[in-house]
Amino acid sequence: MKESQFIQQNHADWEALEQLLKQPRKDADELQRLFVKTSSDLSYARSFFPRRSVTLYLNNLTQEVFDSIRSQEEKFSFKVIVDFFRRTLPYEIYRSRNAFIVSFLVFTTAVIIGAVSSAHNEDFLAVVVGDSYVEMTEDNINEGDPMAVYKDADSNEMFFGITMNNIRVAFFAFVSGLAAIFGTILILITNGIMLGAFQYFFYAKGLFMTSFLTIWIHGTIEISAIIIAGAAGIVLGHGLLFPGTYSRAVSLQIAAQRGIRIILGTVPLFIIAGFLESFVTRLTEMPSILKVAIIGGSLLLIIGQWVIFPILQYRRGFYLDPELVIEPSHFLKPEKQDRDFGNLAEIVAAAMAQFRDNLGKLTKFVVLPGVLFFSVVHYFCIRFNIDRFKDIEYAENVEATFSIHSFSDGGFPMFLIMIFFYTFMLLVIRMIFSNGETTWRNLALEAKHYGGPILIAVTLLLLAQFVSTGAFVTLILVIVLPVHLLAVIFELTQKGSHPIKELWKSYARAMQTWLTYFPLYLLIGLFLSIFAFGLVSGLSGLIVQYFTWHQIFELQRANSFFFQQFFLYLLYMFLVPLFYLMLVNRANANERIMTASDLRSRMDSFGQDGKVFESPKVLKGI
Repeated sequence: MKESQFIQQNHADWEALEQLLKQPRKDADELQRLFVKTSSDLSYARSFFPRRSVTLYLNNLTQEVFDSIRSQEEKFSFKVIVDFFRRTLPYEIYRSRNAFIVSFLVFTTAVIIGAVSSAHNEDFLAVVVGDSYVEMTEDNINEGDPMAVYKDADSNEMFFGITMNNIRVAFFAFVSGLAAIFGTILILITNGIMLGAFQYFFYAKGLFMTSFLTIWIHGTIEISAIIIAGAAGIVLGHGLLFPGTYSRAVSLQIAAQRGIRIILGTVPLFIIAGFLESFVTRLTEMPSILKVAIIGGSLLLIIGQWVIFPILQYRRGFYLDPELVIEPSHFLKPEKQDRDFGNLAEIVAAAMAQFRDNLGKLTKFVVLPGVLFFSVVHYFCIRFNIDRFKDIEYAENVEATFSIHSFSDGGFPMFLIMIFFYTFMLLVIRMIFSNGETTWRNLALEAKHYGGPILIAVTLLLLAQFVSTGAFVTLILVIVLPVHLLAVIFELTQKGSHPIKELWKSYARAMQTWLTYFPLYLLIGLFLSIFAFGLVSGLSGLIVQYFTWHQIFELQRANSFFFQQFFLYLLYMFLVPLFYLMLVNRANANERIMTASDLRSRMDSFGQDGKVFESPKVLKGI
């Protein structure tokens, strides 16, 4: 065939592929067909027209397919964020409008109750927030600076601490909906009563306007975000109590994802509120007109984003968009789905299924050895630092002043021990989930393949933790050295390659895809808030009290610290493999998108299950 005939016969498909690549949304099946056809033409051209321009053209055209997929991945995270606030969040707000109304009414009623209770009992505020806080506030009033509490802490430390605490409270209000909605209602009532009592306290002192123009600089957004979190909790509880035509498990999963959509929308609000409280509220001498402008602007932001915009989007018809609906089929077990998982719900569902299927092995090879290891480590660390516990015997919070993950308490030997233990634990977890037998031989193979990059990465991550000097520094280190680097290493590391080279390749990919992991980090924070901070801190007190009757150390603080850490690490040994699976599944999904591995696999199987090509058995019978 002449070159001109070859071009005339196939140029229509080539032009169709060019036009398809220019479209923002591409039909995957059509892209596959045209790509296979063009690749076949490229092979033909390389054989018969190796030095002709048509070969160069086809080579560039096929390369554009992969470049298009990679460019979409680079834009993916930002596009998802924009679409979330433009489409998904307004849809969920409007759909959950009754929950928002209930949350607002409950909180407002609680504020009124708090104010009325304070009016009839001047000691009511002390009962709600504690005597020490009331005494401190009264001292500030007597000294002529009633809002001095906002000036005491460093701005940077205050910003990080307040923001994280507010997010934690919001998540706790959300997950408390699992207690048949009553947990969320209780949190709304508690916070509302505190606010009402606090504001009436200043009213009784003749300082209502002073407190209002100061507190509500950040409080407008902060309180609104708490009400929004309460609405998310009500949505979650409603899904549990009223499953409708779904099974209760599926209804709860749908409600959880709807609630997570709402709760994610509060994260920017808490960041703004934390910034205002840390850097602006402390400026008590600023003109009142400026304070009113900030409060008014914050109120307009809340009303615009959470009330007006969802209504406008609804009237534009976006409410009927089928892509925004959460279908029950999303929650089928991954092994029953015909496609690879890729979104947050599927990644978490797959991780849960893998975790459940391997729970026995995890308990035997990770949980029990891990708890034993940390129990021994904490025992000897306390023994070697018993003088420290004597100094802090009367401190309010031992955990804030003693940590084995620091050079001051754990020391350099502990740093080395932790490096090898965490590396060993990660390799064991990898071996368990690689569908191989849990043998020393397989562990040695895992170590040979991944040991070098993982050891270096664990060393860097632990070094960052051991040397971190404050919350702000810790935040920067977490951004620069993300934990998901470990998951990326497991997905990218090639056999026989140099560890440093593999680590650098994995680090570049981890930073390139950082934002795709952000929803998972929020979800992991939710898990930790529920279990580690809520369960251990809230319920372990009674358990610790019982166990500390059996003295291991001569100091009560040392005993309390030891048993609290025991239960905490027992919990962590179960949660770490689950978090590992979530991060690895995300890394796996990223690699499929960026390298088009799923497209290549579909190309390899193209036509094998279809009716276009005759089977070998049929051909044999002709």
